[in-house]
Parts: sequence; C-alpha cells; structure tokens
Amino acid sequence: MDLHLDGITKSISIEQLRHTPVKTFGFDLRPKSFNFTTIKNIAEIISQYPTENYRLIFENESGFNISELLKKVDFDNSDVSIEICGSVDFQELEKLGISYSWRFHEGARFSDIKKAKKLKSIVIPHKTLEFYFERGELYGFLDLFRDSYFKEMNFRLLLDWDSSVLMTAVDQLSIQDFAFELNNKVEISYQNPDHNLIANEINKFKMLMK
Repeated sequence: MDLHLDGITKSISIEQLRHTPVKTFGFDLRPKSFNFTTIKNIAEIISQYPTENYRLIFENESGFNISELLKKVDFDNSDVSIEICGSVDFQELEKLGISYSWRFHEGARFSDIKKAKKLKSIVIPHKTLEFYFERGELYGFLDLFRDSYFKEMNFRLLLDWDSSVLMTAVDQLSIQDFAFELNNKVEISYQNPDHNLIANEINKFKMLMK
C-alpha cells in the first residue's frame, strides 16, 4: 500500500513528514486551489530535498504549458510525476511523451480515456464514490472500469481525513494507492499544517487498512 500527501506549500512539511509512510508529496498548481503554490516555490523545495518523490497537479492546462513549467524545475535527482485534473484532451497529453495520472472527471468520455497510452493511474475522489453510493449506483459506476483497457491500470483513491472508506470500491478496483490533501481539518491555520496530527492520521490509516 502506498500513501500520498497533496497540497504541500512549505519545505518544513517535507522535513517533518519525510520519515512517515508518505511515498509522494504533491504540489498543487491549480490556481483556484487553497493549496496553490508557484513553480518557483516548488523548485526551491525540491532543491532542498532532491531525493523525495513528488507529484505536480495541474488543471485545465495545455500540454505546451505543462511542458514549459516542467522545464523550470531541476528534477535530476527526484522522482517526479504529474497529475491532471479537469477537462483534458488526452491526445494532447500524449504528446508530452511522459506517463501521467488523471483525476476522474465525469465530463470525460470513456472512449477517449481508452485511447490514452501514457495514462498510468486514475485518481478517484472518494466523494465521487459517495455520490454514486448514495444514489444506489456505486456498482454501476465501478462496472465502467471492467473493460480490458483498465486491467493493468493503477487506481488511486483520494480521501478526506474523515472519510469512511467504501471498501467495495477498494476491493473491486484492487486499490493500493491512497492520497490525502492538506486542508483545514489538519491545519492550525491557513497553510499552516499540524504535522503531528497529520503523521498520527497517516499512521492510523495505515493500521486501519492492514
């Protein structure tokens, strides 16, 4: 099982949490996000901790813009991946020539998704599962991923800190990746994370999922 933490804005979070079970630290480049941070800040943080695993999260960015932003960070010693949110043009993303994750968006057509060769991971927000569960349509939603295209696909479940995990989805999609985002439930104040609380919550979740 791999755990990921998104919404990093300060190097102290890496320092305080790098020895926890967190595998990947995510930076949010979505302008409307409460955890938005600049590519300059990301470059500075990575330069301080160059051997960690990182992920850059984009939304509605063109492939060209993503490519230009990636050039501004020295990734030589780091394992860096990208995650794409919002409405996307999968054909354009393929031109980047690198693997990527995609956060599930209901506006996407499955016929387009299945043409993506570089798509390696689909991130499903737990609130999406909750929506279908409350409507009695969870099994129907999960069945959409029974196509052979998804047989080797990695799925990541994006949880909130107080989510009651729907194990049906975890089992059916064989989910081994779980992500959390920094928010006011684990902050002392805005963009001031409570690192002790986060570490405790991460360890508690790991024990729960054993």
